[in-house]
Amino acid sequence: MNWKNFKSEKFLILIIIIVATLLRVIKLDEYPPALYSDEISQGYNAYSVLTTGRDEYGTWFPISFRSFGDWKPPLPTYFMAPTIVVFGLNEYGIRFSSALFGIGSIALTYLLTKLLLNDAGVALLAAGILTISPWHILQSRSAMLVSCELFFLLLALSTFFKGLSEKKWWVVSAASWMAVIYSYYGGRVIVPLFLLFLLVTFRKQILAAKSQLMLPVITALLLLIPLGIVFVKQPDVLFGRAKTVSVFYDQGVVLTVWDLIAQDGTQKSPLLVQLLHNKPYHYTIDIIRRFFQHFDGRFLFFTGDLHPPFQIPGMGILYLIEAPLLLIGLRKLLISYKPYRTFILFWIAVSVLPAALTFVTPASNRTYTMIVPFSILIAAGIVTIVNHFKKLSTRNLVIFVLSVGYLCSFSYFIFQYALVLPKKHADWWHFGYQQLYQYLKTQEDKYKVIAISAKASVPYIFLLYHYRLPPNQVTGSIDRNLVVDEFGFEHVNRVGKYRFPRHFEWEKDGVKLPLQTLLVLTPFESVGNSAREIKQIYYPNGNVAFRIYEIE
Repeated sequence: MNWKNFKSEKFLILIIIIVATLLRVIKLDEYPPALYSDEISQGYNAYSVLTTGRDEYGTWFPISFRSFGDWKPPLPTYFMAPTIVVFGLNEYGIRFSSALFGIGSIALTYLLTKLLLNDAGVALLAAGILTISPWHILQSRSAMLVSCELFFLLLALSTFFKGLSEKKWWVVSAASWMAVIYSYYGGRVIVPLFLLFLLVTFRKQILAAKSQLMLPVITALLLLIPLGIVFVKQPDVLFGRAKTVSVFYDQGVVLTVWDLIAQDGTQKSPLLVQLLHNKPYHYTIDIIRRFFQHFDGRFLFFTGDLHPPFQIPGMGILYLIEAPLLLIGLRKLLISYKPYRTFILFWIAVSVLPAALTFVTPASNRTYTMIVPFSILIAAGIVTIVNHFKKLSTRNLVIFVLSVGYLCSFSYFIFQYALVLPKKHADWWHFGYQQLYQYLKTQEDKYKVIAISAKASVPYIFLLYHYRLPPNQVTGSIDRNLVVDEFGFEHVNRVGKYRFPRHFEWEKDGVKLPLQTLLVLTPFESVGNSAREIKQIYYPNGNVAFRIYEIE
């Protein structure tokens, strides 16, 4: 597969970008089937900053958005502001910037692959594979931080490698590396590792241009200053979310060690028991185990990420047809692309590290930056197979078979994503809150209190969004509980007449509710005799999302 005609190459990448755009922007208000709580939090805070200059907490242009106590990195939220101006505070306004980052990452994948491998065929195929990737489409069509992170990582890498020959690009690269840090939690882990790897690998070229490093270094340091200042005042800005999802926060390893010590304590010497069963050893084993979970074929090709909302029903994050192509591409990388094979393998490994350090594994969102090297390997595998056959008719047959395989795989994905997911699994995306608040809005004048259980999600943020409550009024009217729960999230007790019981139990909370209260619970929560059910909110599959009761 040779691509000698530059015009045809430009035409093909244009077609790829057009297809990618259509797949990522059409019906953003319908697929995914509802706005997830994290999307709404970013959208409302972007709207708040846009209209008042402050977030929902009243912080002036925050360097990190406190949100639910998870301290979201700021760039994805700030990039929503222009699209909210254009489309309004709605699904398109919230998701469109993520879709644009997804489209841009496809173009950058083409450019970066061509820079690294000097192979237009592999570069075009890598971009094409990313275009129809279920993993990439899912993340690009939702506002979940990682689309922004991937775009700036690719921009940082592309301009770094471009800068090896034209040093002016290193300023752009420096700014892009900092943008990765401001885009997603995992960026704070992978950026230092990427920079260290590149510094060691390309130290001769970098040191030879040390007189031109001053501006990129100053650029990076200046961009880091705001984060550093805020970190000194509030360390949770950097480590708040990491602490609560870290393997070191999970008590599973600690309990395992205690159990093993208890079993062997009476049979072996205390010193030997401590040597055999200690936390550093078991934490290391646990991290290694979680690291390799992300290369399990079930995760990659069959079940995918089982943690909502990142799951596509009935399939993995890659197409099954890509399994042999990935292995063939890996072999090709080890044999033929020697200058950059270590870098691509390092990229895969470092992408998995942030996820391996958490107890929620395997995770497709925290390993999202791995999607590009995977696409490059798959593209290399396709080129290798096609070029293996010298006879034109055989080569065409191989291309036809691969095309049919991809067409069937992509069709199955569209069926699962556009039909099965909205119909059968809308609850993964917090479906039902729009319908709930539409109903409550018509009833609120009849009741003194409206209580909504926080069991299913974070109901207060849906209230702020669906009622379009003015941000300058919200800050003073919210009663917050800043003590984090077992998952590391803070809580809102009430907004006006709306109450949000944190862990609702009828015997503890329900009996305290006054007459003329409207109570909203999930189907799994029970009530007493004084609660009369008056309405239900349903998922598209007919299951009950919420039960609404009147306290008599």
